[in-house]
Amino acid sequence: MCDLSDDVVFWRQFNQRAISDPDFGHEAHVRAAYLVIQNHGFENALAPMRDGLRELLANAQLAGYEPRTGYHETITVFWLHTVRRHMAGRTFANSQEFVRSSPELLDKRLMLRHYSKDRLMSDEARARFIEPDLAPLPDQVPTAG
Repeated sequence: MCDLSDDVVFWRQFNQRAISDPDFGHEAHVRAAYLVIQNHGFENALAPMRDGLRELLANAQLAGYEPRTGYHETITVFWLHTVRRHMAGRTFANSQEFVRSSPELLDKRLMLRHYSKDRLMSDEARARFIEPDLAPLPDQVPTAG
């Protein structure tokens, strides 16, 4: 485990795929989404986020960790979209300040306002982005990448 409180260190570790599984919980995912959007722009964020998460999962498995689930495209797209909405028109000193400003982002179940559990946990939703079945997302989601 390493100190990921500094965004420069966190971003470097994310890009080097050097964050161990215990260090990369939900809050770290939100921070990574924020930093990916900051560094690549929202329109270009999906590919680097997807690649980073897939490689981190693979590296965690090589290191002997067994992640509870594999990569999930719909969840990744949902969180990029949600993070972008919370960033809109606001500036933050760092990713931790961003997370503190929007505590609802720490609720992993936030997406269940839009998706039924069955739809979200489907093989199709893991493989590609699928539209929500309970409530529409407030604005367009990036699906290319």
